[in-house]
Amino acid sequence: MKKFFTLTVLALAAMAATAQTKQNMFPAADTDADGWLWFDTAEKIEKYVGIIDETNYKVDPNGKPIQLVYADIFPDYPPSEASADIVGAGTDGETGSAGSRTGALMLQPSSASMSVNGGGFVVCMPSCSEYAICYSSNSRVMTRLVATTNVNSLMSDCNAGYDLNYEKGWKIINASYVSVFKRLPAGINNWSSLENLDNGSDETTLKNDKPIYVWFQSATPDTIYIHGIRAITQENASSTGIENINATAAGKKAVYTIDGRTAGNNTATLKKGLYIVTEQGRTRKIAK
Repeated sequence: MKKFFTLTVLALAAMAATAQTKQNMFPAADTDADGWLWFDTAEKIEKYVGIIDETNYKVDPNGKPIQLVYADIFPDYPPSEASADIVGAGTDGETGSAGSRTGALMLQPSSASMSVNGGGFVVCMPSCSEYAICYSSNSRVMTRLVATTNVNSLMSDCNAGYDLNYEKGWKIINASYVSVFKRLPAGINNWSSLENLDNGSDETTLKNDKPIYVWFQSATPDTIYIHGIRAITQENASSTGIENINATAAGKKAVYTIDGRTAGNNTATLKKGLYIVTEQGRTRKIAK
């Protein structure tokens, strides 16, 4: 009985320790009580939303934590947009009807059903424990999730067989919703537990204890509105992408990019982006 009690206490302690390592990617001041970041103010959009490095078609390592991706449709390549004034679809799928939200990332339609060339967005996570999206659309939604742990990976190629760290392309995490037989419902919906999806051929998911970049790609020939996201990260050394960092001396500050590169010690002069700050033995994330 004593042994059972001891093992139970140890198991509960381990569970508690695990729970304590999780935290919202975004500060409480910008999220609701359930941890959702809503795109309902210009201030939050300015703070968190930018665009990818369109010149090289890669994630911008010095960019915002949420980066918009244009629709890959020749010749116009329509850009995805973000606005606190965009009105999405309500529960019945009609724009502005009951249940609709105002404020969204607006993803451009794809060229045809099941064509994964519509607009999208990348969330640059320091690590991933949980991930959810609130979307709306007038149509049933087809989409694909791809990811990489290599910030330099080219966005021009995606394949289920790639490794998450492959520098020449992104790994397909899940493509089961790129189908007229398994579409997400129209209207406004919360799509949760995305961290548990895989592609069926292997067990790779979005769950990761180091920086991971998650790309939502539209395969829907209609506009998709992303009203909010909920991203729960793992707060530990590897999740920040910073390894073997010596503790800073008392009173001193050190700043790093999310992929572990030194960015000096003055947060006032930083470019826009997501950073890790170590100061007086404590570590925190900031967004510029």
